[in-house]
Amino acid sequence: MAKHHYAAKFYLDGFCDETHKDPRRKVWVVDLQDQKISRVRPRDCAFVDDLYDASGFEPLLGRDFEKYLSVFESRAAPVLQKLDAEDFGISDKERYHVANYVGLQLARTPRFLEALRTTVEQRFNGRPGTIADRFKFIEEPKSRATIESIASLTREQQIWHVTLACAMKVAFEEIAPLVFEVPWSLLITRAPYPFITSDAPLALLTPGKVPPGGDLLGAFKAKKLQIAFPASPHVALFLSANNDRERAFALRTRALIENINTGILPVATRYVFSSRPEAAQWALTRDRSVPPEAVTWVHLPDEDDD
Repeated sequence: MAKHHYAAKFYLDGFCDETHKDPRRKVWVVDLQDQKISRVRPRDCAFVDDLYDASGFEPLLGRDFEKYLSVFESRAAPVLQKLDAEDFGISDKERYHVANYVGLQLARTPRFLEALRTTVEQRFNGRPGTIADRFKFIEEPKSRATIESIASLTREQQIWHVTLACAMKVAFEEIAPLVFEVPWSLLITRAPYPFITSDAPLALLTPGKVPPGGDLLGAFKAKKLQIAFPASPHVALFLSANNDRERAFALRTRALIENINTGILPVATRYVFSSRPEAAQWALTRDRSVPPEAVTWVHLPDEDDD
């Protein structure tokens, strides 16, 4: 069996505790299910054995599924490092890479995949033929090879493979375009307190708009939302359809940072990650049902002049 990470290792590495005496790079992990905190290497976080096992599906992807995911991760990694350095002068191509990464990260979690799998299974149970035959997005020239390879699998395997393909469509054709198009602003911590992140790294900041069960796609489609994506412990992207222009803001109080962090908790699949133990403890004890306060430009400090 192979460890398949649903939170990218390179991303979690950026949230490692740089102040700890232990020289080994580790991140503080809050397990919301077991209600405990531990300090773990990124490679040992947020994985499920063989989660993305897609044997027989390679003709459509052109490669192993894990390697397919790594292509998008490697494109986004240098852009996130650039943002962490407070360089907001990113190109449309770099913006595209980040949008794809956000979409991919949200669509690859076990919770999202299981919900999608249920939909696929309900749609095709009791119907004859190979499941792959019924999906319009499997097009020539690779479709025949894909259908033939999937036809030899069990029905359960077919369902899971098509679920993965549907997840990628959601990531790249539904979530990513919305992330790309919404105006971005840069939030920078100026207080000695970090942004946290999770295995579904998006903060929903619009009170009353957090969908039941963390339906992220529904929240995106609502287009009346404010969201934040933590690029690092001290930089986050703030995306809002109400933004009139893209700006950079300095957050100088712990309260403002914790308000952003509050939006992370309802979306997390199981794990929250932090570069500081005090922020991890806050995440463990915070009531996840309490929504963040509304974020508007009035609530945010003015841009630094220097």
